[in-house]
Formats: sequence, structure tokens, C-alpha cells
Amino acid sequence: MTEDQVRDELLSLTSTGYETIGDALAWTLYLLARHPDVEAKVLDEVSAVLGGGEPAAEDLGKLTYTRQVLNESMRLYPPTWIFVRMALGPDTLPSGAPVAAGHKLYLSQYVVHRHPRYFPEPERFDPGRFTAEAMSAHPRFSYFPFGGGQRLCIGEQFAVLEMQAVLSQLLPAFRFELAAETVEPRPAITLRPKRGLAMVVQKRG
Repeated sequence: MTEDQVRDELLSLTSTGYETIGDALAWTLYLLARHPDVEAKVLDEVSAVLGGGEPAAEDLGKLTYTRQVLNESMRLYPPTWIFVRMALGPDTLPSGAPVAAGHKLYLSQYVVHRHPRYFPEPERFDPGRFTAEAMSAHPRFSYFPFGGGQRLCIGEQFAVLEMQAVLSQLLPAFRFELAAETVEPRPAITLRPKRGLAMVVQKRG
């Protein structure tokens, strides 16, 4: 690679390669703390697949329920909660609204992911929405935490594998309990807990 390419790769890694993953894991731990029944299912799956060991690459693909949990977490609290695209030419939206060349289109994952047309009872945490059968019934862009089309995040698969690996090692070792009654999202560059995420961490016996 040229020096410019190396610089660009480093900028991508340091600015987008860790913060979104950290945000997604924080929101997932928050949701699991509020839904111990779901956490128990994740722990059962991790135990069955890994048997108390460390995950190998081929093991992570078997953590299907854990992947569903992560998907549902990113539906409710997508780290990238909005992005902007500019129309290169005139077009018409499916709603019939005209778009002129140069107009900006604001696409919000947070809004679309909570639309009851696509996700009934949208405020309810339900990893069952992301079984293979359920996902096949979703319109293509009703769920897009990593974007889509030509601008799909190239790190999507790596990010998911990394989050599965972290959860598979973290949850069997530690119990996370919420220390605050309310947690509010703060929409900045990424979607983060407004006042942080206070939790009590206990080592499992």
C-alpha cells in the first residue's frame, strides 16, 4: 500500500473500527441485564457450542441465537443511527415524493428499525425476530445497521464475529446488573448511553 492508503486504513480503524462495536456491546449488555431469560439462553448456547473453552472461528458461526440477540440489540439501538446520502440525479421516492439532484436524503436506522409496519411491537426486545425464517420476510432495507448497497460497511462480518467472541467469553465469566433505573440514548456521531451505562459486575461462581 502507499503511505496515503496506510493512513486511510489507520484512520478507518481508529475512528470506526472500535467505537461502534463498543456501543453495540454496551447496549447488548444493557438489554441482557433487563431480560435474564434471554441471557440464560445465550449462556446455554455458549456452553453447548464452546464447552467452556475459547471460541475458534468455526465455532462462532454456530452461535446462532447469540447472533439473533446482537441483531435485535442493533435494531433497537443501532450504533450508526443515521446517515446522509446526496442524490446524484433527479429521482422519485417510493412514496411519490420527488428528489432533485443535489438534495440530501437522511436515512435513520433508529426510526426505520422501530416502525411497526416492519417490526410489530417495536419497543419489545425479541431476538426471535431474527430467525432465518423471520428475516426472509423482512423488506430488504427495513433493517440496515451496517448500511446497504454499494456503501455496505465492509467490516460487517468481522464486527459480528468480534462481538460474538467477546460475549461468548464475557457472559460466562461475569454477571452484569444495571445500577441505574433509566438509561437514555444520546444520538451523537454514534448512539451512546446519555450518561454512560452504570452496571454492577460480579464474577460468576
